[in-house]
Amino acid sequence: MKLLDSSVIIAYANADDALHEQAKTVVLEDCAINELVFAEVANVLQKKVKNKEMIMKTLNFLAENTAIPACREVIPESLKAFSEHYPKLSLTDATLLLESKELGLELATFDEELLKLSKP
Repeated sequence: MKLLDSSVIIAYANADDALHEQAKTVVLEDCAINELVFAEVANVLQKKVKNKEMIMKTLNFLAENTAIPACREVIPESLKAFSEHYPKLSLTDATLLLESKELGLELATFDEELLKLSKP
């Protein structure tokens, strides 16, 4: 199972994205996202795609087919990582980084900085 970053989901849902074909190789049903990524995906799709039907289809699919672990427990540590790597990481990315390590999940992302930090 992989923990998804919004970059992969956005590329998957947006046929015009340069990484769309690469993103289609990710099996979303075998992935997890967190609440922050879920909200971020909705916001970015609304701004980039502006197709309500496609946005709702994507969000409903994610809600029904991916595990959504609670991230509340890692927020204090996320804030530390956010501060340490500011401005390179967003709070969402800092949370993903910590969750992937805590849950022992590989991080699926197209964000090079996040990917670099996720390596042991």
